[in-house]
Amino acid sequence: MKSIQTKLIVVILGIFLVAMVILGGLNYWWARNIIVGDISTNMSGEAANAADSVASWLKIQQSELTGLTMASAIQGGNSADIGKFLAGVKRESNSFEVLDYATPDGAYVNSVGSTGNIGQRSYFQQALKGEVAVSDPLISVGTGHLVTMVAVPVKVNGQVVGVLAGGVNMEDVTKKILSIKIGQTGYAYVVQGDGLVVIHPNKEIAMQANVLKENNGFPPSLRAIGEHMIKSETGITSYEIGGVEKKVAFAPVAGTQWSLALTVPTAEVTSGVSTLTKVSVITIIVVLIVTGLFIARFSRSLVKPIQDLEVIAKQIAAGDLSVTKVDISRRPKRLIRLLWQLPMWRRERMSRSKPQPTLRPLWNRFRPVFSRLPLMPTRLPFTLTWLLKKLMTGLARWGKRLIRWGRSNKRSIPQLRL
Repeated sequence: MKSIQTKLIVVILGIFLVAMVILGGLNYWWARNIIVGDISTNMSGEAANAADSVASWLKIQQSELTGLTMASAIQGGNSADIGKFLAGVKRESNSFEVLDYATPDGAYVNSVGSTGNIGQRSYFQQALKGEVAVSDPLISVGTGHLVTMVAVPVKVNGQVVGVLAGGVNMEDVTKKILSIKIGQTGYAYVVQGDGLVVIHPNKEIAMQANVLKENNGFPPSLRAIGEHMIKSETGITSYEIGGVEKKVAFAPVAGTQWSLALTVPTAEVTSGVSTLTKVSVITIIVVLIVTGLFIARFSRSLVKPIQDLEVIAKQIAAGDLSVTKVDISRRPKRLIRLLWQLPMWRRERMSRSKPQPTLRPLWNRFRPVFSRLPLMPTRLPFTLTWLLKKLMTGLARWGKRLIRWGRSNKRSIPQLRL
């Protein structure tokens, strides 16, 4: 019977374990998808907002340069007057590292009195077409600062007569980009149109590493992401570098060929799920322990009556018919009572035993005689037929009482079958 109890505990605990594991797995999968989805949405939004912030900052610089093109010195087109005017603006403003004015042939004069030709520069050619242009960031030779050239067309009577360009110090916007934090170690960086990383918290990468080149140690998955970034695409994906899986969201900076990206280790994104998993495991263990204790107690109450019944059944099978009562006060009463009502061993034993004498054959023998006796009128009830029938009924009743008395006193008295 111990095996029954053990099997009962193992089966029920197994069912509970499978159910709890499935439920815990579904909860983990559901929670992880929700958390990762929310983080992905937030990262995409943060990347787009940061890119828009950089674009807005550049528009301010563009607006300032456009305002300068309306000055009389610029509109006059005299190089000497323009040089003096730009030098005065530079002294009063810290927004620009240098200011250049170039004629349509590329010859320029700047705020520090230098001259030269920028006809081959892409930002000059774009501005000469009447468009606002922003160059890729570069390190200023004079100051060592990270600057970008913002160029706007100079128009007189609706005609482009020159280009005004300013070297904008990117120190402030760089600090703003590097201050963006995602998770515990997540950060932001900027890639320009040719794949060069221009802003990055690691100085060994900024203005030196290119995400499109294989010799920089970047994995192929990151190079594929770089291809999407230089195409001014928006997206979020995952990649692995140095054995660490990371998520990255990127968005283009309007008006430029730059792309701003946010990256964070996936483990930090799913840290909340890890906590949920630990809580779920602890909950499953506690539930299994409590369930095991309950099942052990219940199984003992179920198995003990069956053990008692097994002992009685063995006694009956051995020929001991003196057992007439079984304690079925324990649960489940219904099961034990049903088993006692169908004692197969006792039936088999009784079927093999010698038939016992009964009064039924005697009654059946004289029944035809009594049935042919004439009935007396109803007002004379004490007829012979009535008296004989009463006598036989009384004998049967006393025979039953005698059998019950013999059993209660554990005496071997032949059983009377009526």
